[in-house]
Amino acid sequence: MNPLRLLAASGSLALLAGCVTASQTVGRDGRVSYVINCPGVQHSMSDCYSKADKVCGVGGYSVLSEDTDIHLVARPADSGLLVNTNERTLIVACNADATRDPAGSPSAPATTQP
Repeated sequence: MNPLRLLAASGSLALLAGCVTASQTVGRDGRVSYVINCPGVQHSMSDCYSKADKVCGVGGYSVLSEDTDIHLVARPADSGLLVNTNERTLIVACNADATRDPAGSPSAPATTQP
């Protein structure tokens, strides 16, 4: 394989790789939920579960949905390369009072005035 084609292939793979992310939403049952995405071939569903642990903290969570999509894509279009991309999505609702934000950082507890 020529160096230019190898460079194009590795650049395409880098674009297909992504970070594990969590976005807050509201579930069908009205609970605050988190959509956790684990894109790319370098991530597994266990990465999604690890992110759920960070987002929900010690209170734990309930799994509302789990999905894995596998795609075979040509990248770049004229290279003739086929790349396997995986996208995993986990939707969870934190149990009780979650004490973390979607980035996994502790959030300040709500205060009430007497």
